[in-house]
Amino acid sequence: MKYKKLMLLPLLLVLPMLRLTAQQSQMNSNSSENVFGIDLNRTYSGNEVLNLLTIMDEEAQTSITNAYNEGYKAGLLEYKPETIKLQSLNDSLKADAEQMRREYAYTVPVWQVPLWTAGGILFGYGLRFVSELIK
Repeated sequence: MKYKKLMLLPLLLVLPMLRLTAQQSQMNSNSSENVFGIDLNRTYSGNEVLNLLTIMDEEAQTSITNAYNEGYKAGLLEYKPETIKLQSLNDSLKADAEQMRREYAYTVPVWQVPLWTAGGILFGYGLRFVSELIK
């Protein structure tokens, strides 16, 4: 308990010093009343303050969303030429790869597949027959 009181002592000393060193606000009360429509001398109820804070929050969210959308659009417009250039490079590389695949791919005509299969089977039976003859 003693320690809490001792810790409060420096805080109590700091408060008057802050009040002495604080500068007078340069805001004109008339201009703030005109901009926000708030009477600084009036005491507002909790509902009025809550309504003001709700309106402020909605406007802030709208402003943030609008700023994000504008930045997103600006970014898209800024990188549009680079996107087009990269897309054309991608298309040309795909075309080159397809051409190389056609050029260098080993293809067997479909009609030769049964012939090669039959030849492999006959060759296997021939080896088996020859190996039995040798035994």
